[in-house]
Amino acid sequence: MADGVSIKVCVRCRPFTKDDQLGVKMTQVDEENGEVELLNSKYSTTRFGFSYSWWSAYGYNRHITGPEGKGEPSPEDLAAAEEMTLVNQEQAYATVGTKVYNDLMSGNSVVLFAYGLSGSGKTFTVFGPDAPDIPEAWYKHSEPHPLWGIFPQLAYEVFKKKEDGWKVTMKYFQNVVDTVRDLMSPMAKEMSYKTGMKKDKDGFMDIDWCESAVLETWDDLRKAFMAANARKAIAPTQFNHQSTRGHCIMTLEVEMPHPTVKGTKQRGRVYVCDLAGTEPAGDIVYANYKKIVYENGDIEHKYLGPHPDQSKTKQLQDQGKKINLSLSEMANFFLKMAKAVQEKKLKPGQSIPGCNTYFLSKFLKDTILISRSYLFTAIRPEVSYLNYTFATLQFAKNASVIKLQPKKATSAQSKREMQLMEELEKMKSMIEELKKSGGGGGGGLDMEEMNRMLADKQAQLVSEMKGEADKTKQQEMEKQKQQYSSRGIALSWFEPEPAHPHLVNLDEDSFRDRRFLFIFEKESTVFGRNKGDIQPLNMDMVDEHCTFEKKGPEEVYLVGGEGSVYHNGKMLEKGERIKLEKFDRVVIGTDIMLFRYSFSADDSVDDEPDARSAIQEYHQAARAKDSAYQEQARKLEEDKRKLQEELERMKREGSSDEDIDSKKQAMEAWKAIDETMLNTVPILRQMEHMCAQVGRDMLEFKLSLQHPREKLVPDVKVQVTDTETNTVVFLDPFEIQDNMNILKDQIQQLKWKEEPYEVPADEEIVKMLFDSSYQIGTCTNFLLHCTLCMETDEDESTLDLMKSVIPYDKIGELEVFWKPRASPDSEERPDDIDDPSDLLGKSWTYKIEIGSLSHLATPVAEARVEFEFYGQRYSTEAISTGSKTREVNLAYSEILHVEKVDQEFLDYLDSVELKFEVFIKPWEDCKLKPLSNRDPVICRNLGLSLPEGAEVAGDPMQEIQALKAENAELRAQLDLLRQEKYEEAYKKHVALLEERIASLEANAGKSKALQKLEAAKETDSALNNGSYEE
Repeated sequence: MADGVSIKVCVRCRPFTKDDQLGVKMTQVDEENGEVELLNSKYSTTRFGFSYSWWSAYGYNRHITGPEGKGEPSPEDLAAAEEMTLVNQEQAYATVGTKVYNDLMSGNSVVLFAYGLSGSGKTFTVFGPDAPDIPEAWYKHSEPHPLWGIFPQLAYEVFKKKEDGWKVTMKYFQNVVDTVRDLMSPMAKEMSYKTGMKKDKDGFMDIDWCESAVLETWDDLRKAFMAANARKAIAPTQFNHQSTRGHCIMTLEVEMPHPTVKGTKQRGRVYVCDLAGTEPAGDIVYANYKKIVYENGDIEHKYLGPHPDQSKTKQLQDQGKKINLSLSEMANFFLKMAKAVQEKKLKPGQSIPGCNTYFLSKFLKDTILISRSYLFTAIRPEVSYLNYTFATLQFAKNASVIKLQPKKATSAQSKREMQLMEELEKMKSMIEELKKSGGGGGGGLDMEEMNRMLADKQAQLVSEMKGEADKTKQQEMEKQKQQYSSRGIALSWFEPEPAHPHLVNLDEDSFRDRRFLFIFEKESTVFGRNKGDIQPLNMDMVDEHCTFEKKGPEEVYLVGGEGSVYHNGKMLEKGERIKLEKFDRVVIGTDIMLFRYSFSADDSVDDEPDARSAIQEYHQAARAKDSAYQEQARKLEEDKRKLQEELERMKREGSSDEDIDSKKQAMEAWKAIDETMLNTVPILRQMEHMCAQVGRDMLEFKLSLQHPREKLVPDVKVQVTDTETNTVVFLDPFEIQDNMNILKDQIQQLKWKEEPYEVPADEEIVKMLFDSSYQIGTCTNFLLHCTLCMETDEDESTLDLMKSVIPYDKIGELEVFWKPRASPDSEERPDDIDDPSDLLGKSWTYKIEIGSLSHLATPVAEARVEFEFYGQRYSTEAISTGSKTREVNLAYSEILHVEKVDQEFLDYLDSVELKFEVFIKPWEDCKLKPLSNRDPVICRNLGLSLPEGAEVAGDPMQEIQALKAENAELRAQLDLLRQEKYEEAYKKHVALLEERIASLEANAGKSKALQKLEAAKETDSALNNGSYEE
């Protein structure tokens, strides 16, 4: 054990999804020695060794072709395919699953984590089919199924062996960007990922507020997983019709009496970590699928292409960028760990500092090192995916050398547990004696009585093992259920089959979709904010908002009242009465709902209108009534008309297809921007209103179009300003929506809890909003000197950081050094060259160092830099400052290596303007009181009783409006001052460009290489020192 054990890596190749050349060869040499070989590739490294290498590309013979998916396959590809042995689910479990089972039953913690592209088979390997709408879903089968993955087979074996004194508990949650969603919470609880994340006494990471369910049987597990899995955040992409949009982690803990130590329990635990897809966010599209159901019951989802609403793709990509940060940090962690292990700087189980910013590393890295850990990497067989395959194998290679120091967790049995166990053993012995004697004097009566007593004793033991914490949790859950019930709201978790007519809420987010039920049991049901039979938590609700009249089991009428109500996209007038039909859409305030007569386990939500179409119907109807919307829409239509005219003009004048396609793409992008803006405006209104209710009226939200110089179309952001500290952060619209959902739940708790309640510090809305990073600026670097193997001059190592948006002012500086190396493992410099063509056919290696980020225009709490070099994305670690500062030392270095230089690479170095994108978290100085239901201002705003002795100064809203008006006037004056500054900066920029022209003219007669180098320096200087408005 002194040398530790390594992470066991299993690489599995899924079936073909299109015709293509064969890209991989999978070979299992012996029991724990596998190899993956890249075929038809340009990579210098083509062989990778791992513990297991599984070929599962069934039907490969129908898809292997020649280059670009055309023609006959080469004899070599056919031979390689025929040599490989296909591995199915049962064989995968027999190879690895049995080892995992033995580890778990020995009291170890086991980590199973799946890594790879979306749709590459990650989930299939660890779980099997899990989509709710297919009959093969593993949790729909009570007995072993050929398609079960590692976990179902493992869990099934655990429950088969389960005995008295065992306790099996389950948690299941999903990390989506900066939040954690408890998929097992009846209330759909969602909090910051930093809240409640802590190590237990044995050093294993946990999130203490997530629900844990005690499972008695295999069927209990299946039912719990089925309900939780349906709430995952998913989206249709071109890779998968149900792509998971975040990292899903399930834990199953098995507690049992220790086999040798009396009075002690061993606690084995398995972490099943199904990570989000690793593809670059920019590659993802929100997809359209057609569901096809065949006569035999088979279901197929046919990809039809990108969804016509490009705003959905944009939101998916923005979210993907945030998710990829945690994957990148985990990859960086494994890379640094691998280097430290190879340099013999770490003992088994030891970790490196850093790599602790995002959820994935924060939660997993230390637990992996003290567990028996298995990495399941999923790859695709096609040559066209080789770039992804190579990156996945590099990740796996780094992970495979990390040394672990597994440890076991134990706990003490209570005296009562020990007593009950002894009594149970005696009773079992008595029953066995009775069986041998034929049942005793009373025949079957004695045996029946003994079995009843045994069952009672077992129930006592189960109750004792659950402990007081479980009783408290059940009491709290019942209390929350009653709180909802007191407002006329039922939770679908507790009441999945309502027998009466009812409304159910609709939400595009599956986590919140169909969560609340509004059941019509009486003849008349009134909706209202504070007075009414049903009082939803809706900021737009008013008293006597509307009424539902029930005349029979399938006869319900909706009557318009004092508030806004929409029925199937049409606004109801006050007093207007409409009979409801099955699946009618009803919008009360801003809550979108679906009407149903009843619902049972035999019904399927697949037969109902989806949330997306219902929401779109409402938005169209609401916009038609909103004059501000209409004015905005008219402006957007005018812009689109002009773009269309421009496109027609280009066609008439014979513009190239490439130029026309570029213009079309710009038109589609603007269309997506329009849709995003129109959808975001009402969210911002609601967010400001909710913030004001909890005393955070210093927050302002407004749309912002950010248009970096290198982009043809802008990005839609939301500018959030703390007007008391003048701190600003720019967030994506989906982040505002996520924060609003959490704030809505907090307001609910503040309103409903009778005992004193404070929102946890990490959940306070100002902290959550400003604990987010955004791109503040960009540095530009030219790489012509890298074609001559020259090192960055000291006086040219500082790049100007230019603001990302107009006006493109200088807002800081960044140190970047380029240092040529003879090879990736050498610190020596290569020989100088006179002409870039001398590099052709040779290797090229540079060490890039990113140092200090300084002279920043705004104080920062955290900073990182991202850049893309020759098609690959790189990122520094996110460095937390710990104090208010305008300077951060990023201390980053990376070896960039090209095995064989060709003309394409030289052209890239010759022409590229490398962009270093700088991201920060702003330093927020705001000191605020906690959000509490004992705060007088909050109590007044939410209509709660004031705490005894508390007083509130008069209504502050008038004062707030006056301050906002004063603020607007000051901003207008500031804009005038800025305009004068821009004009001066523009003149300065023109002078710099004229100076550069003169310098270029002076270069006549110099060598071509030196001319280009000095010209690049001049251009670099002009761009980095200029300040102008485009």
